[in-house]
Parts: sequence; C-alpha cells; structure tokens
Amino acid sequence: MRLVVALLAAVAAWSLATGVLDWRRPRPARAPKPSRRGPGRLQQRLDAVDAGISAGRYRLTVAGTVAAVALVIFAATGTASLAVPPAVAVGLTPRLFFQRRHAKVLSERGAAWPEAIRDVLAHLTAGYTLHRALCLLGDSGPPALRPTWARYERNAAALDVATALELARAELADPVSDRVIEAFAAAHEHGREVTMGVLRSLADNVTKDLQVVEQITTSQTEIRSQAVVAVILPFVVLVFLVASNESYRSFYRTTGGWIVVSIGVVMAIAGWKLITVLGRIPAEERVLIERTVS
Repeated sequence: MRLVVALLAAVAAWSLATGVLDWRRPRPARAPKPSRRGPGRLQQRLDAVDAGISAGRYRLTVAGTVAAVALVIFAATGTASLAVPPAVAVGLTPRLFFQRRHAKVLSERGAAWPEAIRDVLAHLTAGYTLHRALCLLGDSGPPALRPTWARYERNAAALDVATALELARAELADPVSDRVIEAFAAAHEHGREVTMGVLRSLADNVTKDLQVVEQITTSQTEIRSQAVVAVILPFVVLVFLVASNESYRSFYRTTGGWIVVSIGVVMAIAGWKLITVLGRIPAEERVLIERTVS
C-alpha cells in the first residue's frame, strides 16, 4: 500500500513540476495547424489572461496538484474522507486565480481609459489627426492599452482605419472600450470638432464610474476575507483534530464520517456561492457589439 501511495505521489509531483516549468519556460511560436474547430472555451480563457499554457497542460497540472494534495492529507491523517475537501479546494484554485486575473486585466484597461482619452484629446488639440493620435497611444498611452493600439497602427496600415478600430474593439471586448471606440469611430467619420466635446464628457463619465466601482470593491474586501476564513477554517480545525486524536480518526474513517464531511463540503460551497452572488457587482452589458470584420 505504501508503495502504491509513493508511486502516485511521484506521478502527481512530476505532473505538477512539468506543468509549472512549462508555464514559466518561453515557448517558440509555432505555425497554427489547420483545423475546422477553433480553440475551446478553456483555451480562450487562458489566452485572454495571457497564461502561456495550453488547455491540456493546464488540466494535467491541476489533476497532478489535486492528487498530490490528497495524498499528502491522507498520509498526514490516515483518513481518506478528509483528503477530499482540500483536494477539491486546490482543484478549484487555478480557476479562481485566472478569473481574478482576467478581472484584473479588465479593471486595468478600464482604469486606463480616462488617461488614454485625455492623451488623444491632447494630441488633437496639438493639431494631430485622430488616426495619428490613436497610433501614438501605442507609444505614449497607458501601459495597459499600448499593445492594442500598437496593433491598431499596423492593422490600419494594412487595412483601413474603420476596420482597425473594429479589430481593436473585438480584442478589448468590454463595455467601456465599446463606448470609447464608438466615439473614436464617430470622430473619424464626422470630424473631430464636435467629437472633442463628446470625448471630454466621456472621460469624465468613465472616471466617475470607475470611482464608484472602486469604492464598492474596497468596502467588500474585509467581508470577502472573512468569508474565505469562514469557509476554510472548519476544515483546517478538523484536519488538526483528526491528525492528533485517534477517536476522531476512527470516526471519519467510517461511512458516517464520509457523510459528515460531504455535508460540510456542500454547505461550504453553497455558502461561498451565496456570498459571491450577493456581493457581485452588476456588470455593464455590451450594447455596442462589434461589427463583423471580414
């Protein structure tokens, strides 16, 4: 039995180590293989946060980590039922991490728009054309938006301004960017004189919206921290009791112990889901959906 556990632990450790090393190691660009199907939803989410890891490697790493955690807890407590909750929690951690990372990327982009709009207005006031002002965002604009507008300059040179704006909107894919880029498109079509006032108003509105969201997020930080502790602490205490007390260990090896742990896991997940739903900040819907770019 010990040999089997050791073998499984070695396999789990290898999966975890190779996954982390592959994530950190820069990979050479490969020519895309022709395929009728596009990337899956998981791969799209990983690409959206620039994770630098394939969906298959991600799944392998998560599976290896879950197995390693389960084996460590089982070795420490000798109770299989107590190895399940920590393993499930660790398995969900990467998903939550990338969700937070994606939310952070969107937040940084949204927070950068007031500065970007004022940068464009400054260049328009100095006599630059709108197209040139947008190209300069790739050099002097906020760091969170520079890559997009550097690609915009290349796309505009190869295609046209309207198509490059639609490609930028499709890349950013958030409601704030939709509004701003729609204003840029209107300025390109109808002239900049009237649109400069619209851009100034838009910069003020975006700034106020970001301030409100930041206040709500700050006020929820302490409550969310308490919720995390409330979900995790009972299982930490239970693991300590089982590891140090033979009576607890004997009970949680029985069917009744499995039932108690299962009920606790279900209650913890349901409570966390309820807290997340109640504390969720309403997201602005994308009304100005990008046009189809051929």
